[in-house]
Amino acid sequence: MTTISQPLEEKKQKVGIRVSRNLYPYIATKPIHETQKVKGTDDSGVTIEIELYINFELKQLLLSCGDGIEVLYP
Repeated sequence: MTTISQPLEEKKQKVGIRVSRNLYPYIATKPIHETQKVKGTDDSGVTIEIELYINFELKQLLLSCGDGIEVLYP
């Protein structure tokens, strides 16, 4: 069983992520989070949004994608 940390006194936040065209097929079949929704697409990639607690595990996952993603917000 995987343990996920939930920051104390934190609220869930919406996180906007820009995913490159090359990486998106993987992210589409292996979502970052169950709340993942496509917000838009263009020639350079796909914008998705997730809503969750921002924690260490999320940061590690995003960093592991290298330059294939860009965090847009919060």
